[in-house]
Amino acid sequence: MLCKNPVLILSLLFAAVLSVACRPKPASSSLKVVGGSVVSQSLYKQYYRSVASLQFNNAHICGGTFIAPNLVLTAAHCVGDFSEPSLLLQFKVLLGSSSLTNRKGAEIFSVANVQLDKRYDPLTNRYDWAILTLKGKSTMP
Repeated sequence: MLCKNPVLILSLLFAAVLSVACRPKPASSSLKVVGGSVVSQSLYKQYYRSVASLQFNNAHICGGTFIAPNLVLTAAHCVGDFSEPSLLLQFKVLLGSSSLTNRKGAEIFSVANVQLDKRYDPLTNRYDWAILTLKGKSTMP
């Protein structure tokens, strides 16, 4: 059960936070993270390797958490509309980059399958989690 797996609960929480916090801010925005700072690529790779950028048509739309060599945990509301094969072809997952716009050094994967929790309710966002199966396996530790 979900409640008996603290790693899954923390991963879901992390993915939910990323789906909101990692959206690109408009160029004219003055939004800032309180006490935040830019993360260097070396620090990012050392501590935040599990962070994934979910992208559609090369634009970041949501975050996720890398949980296995070919699996990413994310929020169901991020991917619920991407189960159509034609849309799935345009969907990519980036791992290992500290930038949402620069793909240098990132591993880029297509998505083979999207599995939403069968109990997911888009009206209430209950059971708002999904597993993405990547086409290929990451080399990230």
